[in-house]
Amino acid sequence: MMRVALLTLFALAACLAPRVDAASVQDEVVSTAARLRAAAGQAAPPAAGQDARQDGGATGGDTGGDATGSDERPSPLVDDTPPHVRASRDELRKGEAEVPVLAIHATRLLDAADFVELAQVLLEGPPPSQQGILQALQATSHDALLPEMIALAARTDDAELATLAHDGLVRLVRLRGDVVDQLVGYLTDTALPREARREAATVLGSSRNLAAVEPLIGQLSGPVRAASRAALQELTGQSLAVNEALWREFWAQHGSETRDALLERSLAELRERSGRVEQRLRDEVVQARIQVMGQNVELLIAGLRDDYAGVRLAAARALGAHPNGDQASSSLPVLLARLGHGPAAEAEGGTNGAA
Repeated sequence: MMRVALLTLFALAACLAPRVDAASVQDEVVSTAARLRAAAGQAAPPAAGQDARQDGGATGGDTGGDATGSDERPSPLVDDTPPHVRASRDELRKGEAEVPVLAIHATRLLDAADFVELAQVLLEGPPPSQQGILQALQATSHDALLPEMIALAARTDDAELATLAHDGLVRLVRLRGDVVDQLVGYLTDTALPREARREAATVLGSSRNLAAVEPLIGQLSGPVRAASRAALQELTGQSLAVNEALWREFWAQHGSETRDALLERSLAELRERSGRVEQRLRDEVVQARIQVMGQNVELLIAGLRDDYAGVRLAAARALGAHPNGDQASSSLPVLLARLGHGPAAEAEGGTNGAA
């Protein structure tokens, strides 16, 4: 009996734990968005006209009567919201349609500048509706939901939502240069959660806008230094260490260059480094093959046909100085063939002159 009770308790705990975690994550997302809005000096998303959400049978709460002080009201609900906007609100709140359809409804609300409703659904609505809103945002240049997008990208545990939010932010910052300033403000605000600042750094790195370089350099000694260094690397192509002084020195020398010039410089440096690495590896291969050949006549003769000139030269020298002259002399036909002489040349297929 005790065992059955324990198993029941474990089963209940397993069922309840994900709900508690999900609620906690959602609270973090909502809290982060609120803090981001506060940092931007906004209490809520910008509203276009009246917020017509009906909550508890009233629109926007208790208005306390009309402006004239009269107790007479023309209607218990005053809502001049177009029917198609109300219908889209309802669909997004339910989240029962397919994501592409919900994206169409979200686009209607974006066109109607109904950002308050969109923000609430984006933070706390059904996942399909959240995805639909993010898809709609990716197709526009609206920045009214920037804090909510950062909060989702930084704090949600839904990988698909986080990716959609991040991709939308990247597209937005590339379309609108003024968004860089907003992101820089979030990046440098030490009162904000680290996750949000890290997301701001990452998006700035994808902005292709060099105006973000100096603010990112300023974060190389702080808690988001790794994300800032990665962003600087993406912006400039440079692979400098996480060292603020080093980056400031580089930027003092090259900050006047265009981004394509910076990337071309990095590409040239990469080719040079790659060439050195390739040559070092080639030398190592040659030395390894020479070591394997040793004084073995058969291996030395085979070495005369090696792809690497260094191996062929070493094999020829070793055979010439080989203590067993009679055995080494058996390599002469191969040597002649490599030089294009002798009867073995035809058997080599006419490629012997490449030695």
